[in-house]
Amino acid sequence: MQVEFANANVVIAARHLNPSVFNQLWLVDNEIVARDEFTSGCVFSEMIVNVHTNRFRLFVSPEQLQFVPAKFDEDTATLLQQVLVRIVQGVPHTPYTAVGLNFVWLAADDQLGDLSRSLFFRPSQPLYEAFNVEDARFGCYLSRELLGGRLKLEIKPATVRKDGEEFPTERLQFSFNLHYDIQAGTDAASQIEAILSHWADAKNEVIRLIDISGAER
Repeated sequence: MQVEFANANVVIAARHLNPSVFNQLWLVDNEIVARDEFTSGCVFSEMIVNVHTNRFRLFVSPEQLQFVPAKFDEDTATLLQQVLVRIVQGVPHTPYTAVGLNFVWLAADDQLGDLSRSLFFRPSQPLYEAFNVEDARFGCYLSRELLGGRLKLEIKPATVRKDGEEFPTERLQFSFNLHYDIQAGTDAASQIEAILSHWADAKNEVIRLIDISGAER
């Protein structure tokens, strides 16, 4: 099977975030976005903020910050520090609750049903036998401790339409989430900065796991 990178993002969960704080003036004054860096698609309101630049996209709601880098390369780790660390330091009294480093890869195969069966079907188990039909699809869930957080991997068939494709196609989706809880009553900004420093190591581990899965990048 051929596998390719789909997307990566960082989600910082919080309680009672105030999206209206993250207006254009605040972003510029805190040196998070340059004055001439905003691109089309930006939204600024009391309930949501959606920032588009050529370097990243930032979505803010009362429950979370979502940061999507435009590129998945060696400079991404530095970008996280430059943008997200400045953001959480700029609103230090926000009750942050968790951070997730997320990576998604998609595998393509002409016979995806046969592929998912060969990887995950267990004929000795009655529950699996109940799904032993021609149109069945299979997946799995795995988790373990990694880099001070909990790495969760979900593999399942998904119908996806990629940029440039006219119609959606079925692919095997590898969704990695490295989850960290933020300890209440401590310096959340420092915790988040330390978590974000694991980005490069997390990315390398994800790529290693993709390679040992038998996929070809």
